[in-house]
Amino acid sequence: MPLAHGTFSTGVILGAVSAGGARQLGASRLEILAAAATLIALAAWLNRRPYPRLSTAPAARRALRRPVVTLGAVCALAFLVEGAIENWSALFLERELDAPPAISALAPAAYAVAMVTGRLSGGRLLRRATPARVLGAGAVVTAVALAAGSRTGYAGLAIAGFGLAGLGIALAAPILFGAAGRHGSDADRGASIATVTTIAYLGFLAGPPLVGGTAEAIGLRGSIVLLAAAAAVVAAAAPRLELR
Repeated sequence: MPLAHGTFSTGVILGAVSAGGARQLGASRLEILAAAATLIALAAWLNRRPYPRLSTAPAARRALRRPVVTLGAVCALAFLVEGAIENWSALFLERELDAPPAISALAPAAYAVAMVTGRLSGGRLLRRATPARVLGAGAVVTAVALAAGSRTGYAGLAIAGFGLAGLGIALAAPILFGAAGRHGSDADRGASIATVTTIAYLGFLAGPPLVGGTAEAIGLRGSIVLLAAAAAVVAAAAPRLELR
């Protein structure tokens, strides 16, 4: 799971850089989206093999419901933090610290690089510590980094804070998705992961508009503090989750 999510974060960076370079060279939006659609179709064709049938046994669904939904809820908080940093970190530097665009762009870049670094090194870390400890400690790092970054008046410190926050939250999704896959039998695994991912991505979608809405009420710095609080909840929940 850490390696899979590491390649996902790497793809985010490569996709952004490639699209920007293509636009710089004169490619149209239609051409860029057509290239992306071609890659998606190729990925779908490479994954055309049959998968295990999902279990339809009511008893299995009842046994999985509570722990899997809990995993999804915690992952939704982690994704809320991820989505908000990805979409608002650059605006934070521009609006709160008056940073020029070239500097503010370093905030999401630092976050993305930290996510890739954390995920690609996650396998080694998880061999040395339990998933609960890794998840909890990482969420604490994210909470502290966001809380400190929300108060700083220096662009460099804010960029470092967002990068550190990304490093701390990087393994949340791999750990929680992996835990979902280990609940139940092989036939139940797909349904368990689907439940967790569906709930989790609601948090990813809610993050950016939630930060925007709260920024109108309490300011962008206050919104970053709320993200720190969400990371703190993940840290508090980590020891209580079934991360077997």
